[in-house]
This record gives sequence, structure tokens and C-alpha cells, in this order.
Amino acid sequence: MSTGVIVILSILGFMMAFILYPRRTENHGFIYENYPLSRFAWGSGANPKKLIKGYIWTPYFKLKTLFNKPSNTVFLDEFRFLQEFANESMMNSFFRKRAESVKISLSALQLTQAVLVVGKMGSGKTMFYNNLFVQLFYARMLLHEMKQDTIQTLYIPRKDIILCPYDERSHLWDVMSEDEGIIQTFFLEYMNAVIGEKTDYFKSAAQKRFNDVALQVKTSYKNATSAQKWLLFIKLLRDMFDEIESSAQKSQKDVQATMEQILEPLEIMAYQMQDPNQKSFTIKEFFKRKNQSKLILSNIAEYDKALKPLFGAFIACFTQIHVSMPDTTTDFTLYALDEYLNFVQNMDESTRKRIHTLIRSKGGILVGGVQYLPINDKKLLEELTSSAFAWLYFSTIQPETADFFINSVKDTEYSYEERNESYTDGKKSVSWQTKKESTHLLNSHILNGLGEDYSHITFIPQKQVLYKGYTPVVELTKRHEGFIKKDLSGFYELKYKSHKKIDPNTLKVEDMFARSMSKLERFKLFKRYESSQNKETFAKENNMQDVNFELFFKEFIPDEMIIQSKMKLLSLQERFDLAGKWNSIPKENSEAQLAFIEQNQLYGALPDIFNFTTTQLQKINF
Repeated sequence: MSTGVIVILSILGFMMAFILYPRRTENHGFIYENYPLSRFAWGSGANPKKLIKGYIWTPYFKLKTLFNKPSNTVFLDEFRFLQEFANESMMNSFFRKRAESVKISLSALQLTQAVLVVGKMGSGKTMFYNNLFVQLFYARMLLHEMKQDTIQTLYIPRKDIILCPYDERSHLWDVMSEDEGIIQTFFLEYMNAVIGEKTDYFKSAAQKRFNDVALQVKTSYKNATSAQKWLLFIKLLRDMFDEIESSAQKSQKDVQATMEQILEPLEIMAYQMQDPNQKSFTIKEFFKRKNQSKLILSNIAEYDKALKPLFGAFIACFTQIHVSMPDTTTDFTLYALDEYLNFVQNMDESTRKRIHTLIRSKGGILVGGVQYLPINDKKLLEELTSSAFAWLYFSTIQPETADFFINSVKDTEYSYEERNESYTDGKKSVSWQTKKESTHLLNSHILNGLGEDYSHITFIPQKQVLYKGYTPVVELTKRHEGFIKKDLSGFYELKYKSHKKIDPNTLKVEDMFARSMSKLERFKLFKRYESSQNKETFAKENNMQDVNFELFFKEFIPDEMIIQSKMKLLSLQERFDLAGKWNSIPKENSEAQLAFIEQNQLYGALPDIFNFTTTQLQKINF
């Protein structure tokens, strides 16, 4: 053998020894190996050699054992090492590549225990959701999205439903065709979302009135079409508003103001329902679908204020119908609810219980996405975190959320032998001391480095699993526009048709500050008008020369037909008793007088209804 060959073989041998020779270092009890030789080696980060209690980074080969099962058909993510740990361990690239090819999958039944995804916008949540959407484990999906990515890429018009009254392609949810209990839940949750959690008289009274009108339509007009029911619903509400408007009671008007806040989206739905080509659905109809049909709650930023209450109420009703269905271990409904806090914070306790626990036995899989955790709402925080089987942390916009995640993994307690050297009379002596320490495996440095490359930390508390995960990029083709704006000009033309049109050519700057006169102000003015000696002078003094006083004060001026009607309705004694109450009110107390007129519905009847003949007075019991 020539010298050259010997040199080459020596070099190759040295290189092979360098590559294959196991190297292991230990730093304060944590081990770093270029090959996975020890039982705690090659998790995503460094593990202690001697664990006392607590979490470790789950070794990749243990992940394979736990999750590589035939029943685990839902791909979750891929295993990855923290880069600093890989560098310090001087990992063999071949074996590292093999380890990072490990795929973690769960069974659909495990997923019914819920997944919590934490990540700010752009951190990889959407890519994680896309990986779920393209798999075949679910029969149907309820999806909420803000960026319309799914509509652009995965929306199939013939089988999917978009719910957004402002989108041209939207179906309408025909809530008036749902069961009575669903209608009641809808208005309760709708009111909570619009007004907030505060319970007061005006909110509960407004909710009751909505319910009463909706149930009146549902039960009294059973044979009406859905379009007719929607018209009846809005018409009866408006009639009720007109009745309240004539009321002098402030509490009634406060109830009306509460109701007005949430009426327009319902009016738009009623208007759209009149189109014979308008597609509509009920929740029960959607649950009959089994071909991976998607129901997409498309939240457009421009209409977020109107859509958020609608979607929150819809989700509450959706879960209520879902929990009424038979238990199943095969028919799965995916709840892919990004920006989940938009809804859940305003849901009542029973709805939250349904969505976090009760839908599980019905095949419900909640995958809720949040940008941060509700740290200040301890009860909701507990519900979100304790009910989740798996947590995926991409990033957050709130440092408190990162701290909570770090502390949730708890302390890792471990021991190690510390070598001490000492010299006595020039002689070296070595001693070993067993030290016990505790630390957090997670820290801000690790968490801040996640998200940009679709990496995250996966935490599965039930199985004490902790690792760095990676979401592969799913290439999807854009097929549709994310949003096609619906023309609602016809709706607004009808809504404001009866409003007095203002001539812009005659409008003055001071007209900006003019306001409509309240009924009380008009009543006070009417009393002055009645007592005035000269009507022309009154008109001039009040700048009302062009006003037709008979029309302006019509409700207060005696009307013979109204008087005769009241005469028939009221007995002589009732009229006399009312007259006594009326006369006991001080004339200067206009508020009390108007309240009396309103309470007894005496518009157009005073004062003539209190005129009595001598014969009539003789018949009255004084």
C-alpha cells in the first residue's frame, strides 16, 4: 500500500471518527450530545441528566412512540430543535434531519378536548389552520376569519356557506325559522355582545321585548313564509317603537334606545330575505351536511362592529343545537374560531360551558385562536386553558401572556454533581457535591424567537409533552375574491324614504345646531299657545310664522272622534275620578300632566272629556 493511500485512509478514518464518535458535554447538570445516547437526550432543548420532578423537553423518539399510532390520523406539526441547543450539542446533521422529520399526529377524538392557539397576526396561526383545513377528519366546519384567506383559496360555492350580510355571496341565517329556545338564546347573546355584560333594567327589558315580538311572529304566523316572518318581525318592532315614542316615561325610551342599537343588522337581513333568489339556511340544516361543508363567518373589518354581535350570537345558537344531538365518536364538527376572544368574552356562562366541554361528546372540536390570553378575567382564563388538550404558542402581543405560558410549564427540579478542587500544602484534592436546582425550561428568549418561520411551542399537559413544533407551508391557489361588497343602497333608500328631505341650498350654518323638539317641549309650548291672547304675536315671538299650529299640536288639540270613543270606554264615575286626579296636578307641572295623559291615553281628549252636565254630577258618588 502506497504512502499516499495510507495518508488518505488515515484522513478518512480521522474524519469518520470525528463524525461518528459520540461527544457529550454537561453544563450545570444539563446534557448536550451529538447523538441521542441517554434517555433524556434530544428533546427540543437541553434536559437535565438527573430529573427529580417536573417537565423536560420531550425527546423526539418518545414523541414517535406516543403519537405514531394508526388511530392518529390528524397531522398537528413537525418536531424541531431549538437552534442554540443544536449548535451547542454539535449534532450530527444526518441524525438531526431524521429527528426533525418526525411528524406528530393526534386522533380526531383527542382533538375534541380542544386546542388553544396563541399567536399575533402574521405569526403562523393561519398556516396552522390551513394544515387542518386540508385534512379529511371532519364532516363539517364552523370557521371565523378576519382576513378572508379561506374564502379566497378553499371556498367551494356549491357546498360552502358564507355568513356575512354585506357580502354578495352570503347566505342568510333564517333565525326566525329556528326553534323558540334558539330565538331566545339569539337575542340574549346578541344583547350581551352589543351592550356588554352589565345587567340592568333597560337591557333585560329590551331583551324581553325582542323575545316577545319574535315569539309572537313564530307562534301566531306559523303558515307565513320566512320572508313574511322577517317583515312581520321588523314591522311589529317598529310599531312598538312608535308606541314608546309617544310615551312620556323615560324608562320606556331608554329601553327603546337600547333596542335601536342592534336593530339595523336585523333590518338588513329582513330586507335581503325578500329577494326570492336569496339563499338561506338554518343551523339544523347545516348539521345534516357531511361532505366537509364549511360555514364561514366572514368578519369584514369595515363592518366589524355590526358583525361581531351577530357572529357571537350565532355561535351560541350553533352550540345549543349541537349539544342536543346524539353522542358520536365518528361524526366530527370542527370549530376553527380565530380571534376567539371577540366572542367568548361576551358569552354567558351556559354558552361557554357548551363550547368548552359539552360539545366534545357530540364530536365538536374547538380550535380557538387568540392573540393574547384574558389575564385579568381569571374565570375565563381558567376555562380556556384548563379545557384545552394542546396549547400551541406562536407569539403574543402581550408580555403577561408569555409569562403565563412560561409559568404554566412549571419548575423543573433536578440534581447534578458539582466538582470542587482545592489545594492543601500544594496538593490538589477533588471533592463532589450533590446540588439540587430548579428552573423554567421556557423563557422569554425562546418565546421571542418563535413565529416568524411558522415555528411554535407545543404543550400537551395531560401527557407532559413539551417540544418545539413547526407548521409546514401549505401552498393554496387563490380562486375567489375575499369579499364582494353587496349593494345595500336600495335598503337605505327605503329606510330613509319617509324622512323629510333637506334642501341643501337653503341650509344655514346655524341649522347644524337645530334639533327636533321633544314631546314635553311641544306640550309646554302648546299650553302657552292655548293661553296666548294673540296667536299671531305668539307665532312671531316663537319664530313660528310658517307653522300650521293645528298640525303641529294635533295630538293635544281636542278631537271629537277621540272624545266620543273615550266617553264610551270610560264610565261616568271613572271619568270623574280621572278629572279629580287631573285637577290635583299643579298647572305649572307640565311633566306630571304629560305623564298623566300618557298613562291614561288621553291625547286629543282633554279637557272636554272632563266636562260634566248637572244631571251627570247628580249621579256621581262624591
